[in-house]
Amino acid sequence: FTNSQIENVVLEEGWVLDNLPSVIPTKRGSVALLSIGQVELVLKYADLDNPMTEADINPSRSEGIRNEATILSALTEDITPTLYAYKDRPKYVYSLSRYIKGMRLSEVDGVEDRRLIISELMRAVTKINENNILHGDIHPDNVLLRDSHSLVLLDFELAHNIDDPAVAPGLVHYLSPEVAQKEINGEQFTHDQQEETFALAATILSILTRSLPPRYPVPETPSRQDALQLIARGVGYDISTADRTHIDLARSLQQILESPANQRPNSPEDLYAELEGFL
Repeated sequence: FTNSQIENVVLEEGWVLDNLPSVIPTKRGSVALLSIGQVELVLKYADLDNPMTEADINPSRSEGIRNEATILSALTEDITPTLYAYKDRPKYVYSLSRYIKGMRLSEVDGVEDRRLIISELMRAVTKINENNILHGDIHPDNVLLRDSHSLVLLDFELAHNIDDPAVAPGLVHYLSPEVAQKEINGEQFTHDQQEETFALAATILSILTRSLPPRYPVPETPSRQDALQLIARGVGYDISTADRTHIDLARSLQQILESPANQRPNSPEDLYAELEGFL
């Protein structure tokens, strides 16, 4: 973020900042945390005069912000951030949403009742699907655990209507082998409810093993192409780091994720039905 970008937002909203914003890097571009009186807001900003901010990711930063604002304005659930403001101007686009205190699931360790968190996560994804929305990028960094153990889903830049095609695939470690192969082949990407459920199952396995979906031998920071090649081959999942109390649940998830596409659950409800005996 630059001073001029922050100034654009401050002028648009008619604010006086209490202090300088904190800038937080994310996988899809930095966000800024602004304090306005007693309210803390998360700012996402795209400078349309700077092509670098547009070309580095797919969809572009501005497209992602527009998309997320559209989705959040249509949702009234307590499991998503509240959209405070959204402006689409000829030279810039930005959105402001309420800051929510908590920890991303990728940062959480030592939580005793992981089964409760898993049940809450499946409930949250089911609720947005009931609104005909697919999140499009479910993984532990995009799930916030509040002190009350309630969950909030973050980053809806890749979200889309269930009946509309997705614009881009999400984090590579959470893709199914079929989608990985399509990306390798340069084919049209399709994110449907079954693919969303696959990412949900992989996220749950990450919670149990306290790591990225432990596909062996995909490293944590491969090039995207290298990871896609390994995932498309159907490399398996290592569940050896799961707690003994969760090993049966981890084994069931392992079987689901390694099954052929026509044998996998098609929705969060189907996934819950398969895992219910272990929750």
